[in-house]
Amino acid sequence: MYYLGIAMNGELIEFMLIDKNCHIHGIQKERHVDLVHDGAVILQGIIESGIARVCLKANIKFEDISFACVAVPGFGENQVYDDMMNDLFATIFYNDHFICENEIEAAWTGALGTNEGIVILAGVGSIAIGKNKIGETVRTGGWGHIAGDEGGEYWLARKILEIYTKEADGRYDEKILYKILREKMKIHDDDDIFNFSFEYMDVYDITFEEFVDIIFEARKQGDSHAVEVIQECADEYIMMIQSIIKQITFKKNVNVSFLGRIFLKSNELLGLIVSAFDDDVIFTKPQLTLVAGAALRALMFRQKVLQYDIYQLLQEEDRIHQLQC
Repeated sequence: MYYLGIAMNGELIEFMLIDKNCHIHGIQKERHVDLVHDGAVILQGIIESGIARVCLKANIKFEDISFACVAVPGFGENQVYDDMMNDLFATIFYNDHFICENEIEAAWTGALGTNEGIVILAGVGSIAIGKNKIGETVRTGGWGHIAGDEGGEYWLARKILEIYTKEADGRYDEKILYKILREKMKIHDDDDIFNFSFEYMDVYDITFEEFVDIIFEARKQGDSHAVEVIQECADEYIMMIQSIIKQITFKKNVNVSFLGRIFLKSNELLGLIVSAFDDDVIFTKPQLTLVAGAALRALMFRQKVLQYDIYQLLQEEDRIHQLQC
């Protein structure tokens, strides 16, 4: 039997099929669409296409999937949205062999390999979770793009646009980030920014990942306001970690891991976070990807276990990564 992980990850929806021995049999990526803005029919079509393609790669039938775990940003925070998402996947997995969860659960399982500790997940939004050996769990952040998600890509993009407008109208003397963003978005008139919308970023030929690139490039070129934003970003993640440590008990050393491309862009951000803690807080690279964490959770749910040896899945992801390099 096979176990399917689905991760709604940034601009992509990722699919991974594994067996009970954690061998990877298929990986697929599809473009991400939003349930609320694009509708259930379009999202269902994308999901079904991804499942069909990953099954084709694995040379299996849909019926061979024993269980699926879907890592969904924001799941568990709005009952209406949760019901819509569950109804959609109940249509796809008509045998009800699936579970939808907040993506931070798959992030924790993948990054720490089901061991206790803290995981930060920084995508378009941001959230952190802490779990200890006696089953205590605390989540911080993840309050959505308007009320929270501090340090995430949406939050970061808003900060970048704020710097741009202040450099454009003279409130800030520097023009470094202003020039970088103007060139990237092909802005010919500063007033064009009035029409910008995160829902239609493709019109401006820019992605959230490129916004992240812009802030670090501006920092590299010496923009002091970019430096301030990167420090503020680090401070938000520091607060998340500190809040979790205050609320639940860990063993002597607290393991902290992280997932998200923002941490891959520069060592500076992670360095700022690490420097805020003593040696009893140990920062480690994530062991598995988000979608692998989702696939592993599907296996664990089906086998009704709380922990699993991830060595084989770790080896499999390393093998695939080497093939892609």
